[in-house]
Amino acid sequence: MVAIFEQASYWDLKENFRKVEIVMKVEELIDLIARALEVEVDTLSIDSSNETIDAWDSLGHISIMLQLENNLGEQIEKIGELTEAYSVRAIHTILTRNGF
Repeated sequence: MVAIFEQASYWDLKENFRKVEIVMKVEELIDLIARALEVEVDTLSIDSSNETIDAWDSLGHISIMLQLENNLGEQIEKIGELTEAYSVRAIHTILTRNGF
């Protein structure tokens, strides 16, 4: 019985670590987008988009794409769907799906 409890605890810890890892990636993306748009980090969240952030216009979106390329490398150009991603959540989903 103790072995089962220890194993469950291990898996709970592993899942919690994974959640922290994902949250950190979102925070890093928010920081990157804030730098690209030249806005304060605390004005952005996972739900931010071009509809909620004035600086996220067409030029702002280009700045985000350039910042992504500078931080993640040229292989980011191969992910064409990023050009149509106009929210933090959409960008995060696409990057995660593509292994970033």
